[in-house]
Amino acid sequence: MSRSRARGAALTMTNGFMVLGIPTVNSLSPSQAVQGQTLSVTITGTNLFGVTSVDLGAGITVNSFSVNSGPQITASITVGASATVGTRNVSATNAAGTGILTNGFTVDQTPPTVSSVNPNQEVQARRSTSLSGATTSREPIQ
Repeated sequence: MSRSRARGAALTMTNGFMVLGIPTVNSLSPSQAVQGQTLSVTITGTNLFGVTSVDLGAGITVNSFSVNSGPQITASITVGASATVGTRNVSATNAAGTGILTNGFTVDQTPPTVSSVNPNQEVQARRSTSLSGATTSREPIQ
């Protein structure tokens, strides 16, 4: 950025103007998580400098993020316990626009829990065992 003075001398401001490109999102690592999980993800792409928002879709909260360098962002995210299972688009936005990675992140179902097995030991070849626990919807398994 330059400006002329009345006597012909120029004023110059170093790094006074920056042109931002529209971000592109190329990959995410890790690219999946289970319902209820909080984790750190690394987003890789181009033109990520100046990114003001990151989004991983419905049911996922971006707790914080920082631009590590031009091609990389680290974000802390929380996948809601009731987030719908499936893929999500990942986006990064700066003043120039928004870059989107289609189906770049997957939410997996929380594995079921087993709270008891009855009997807890068995004679070989006997085939009657009862399991108790819960699925992600917290319905008992019997």
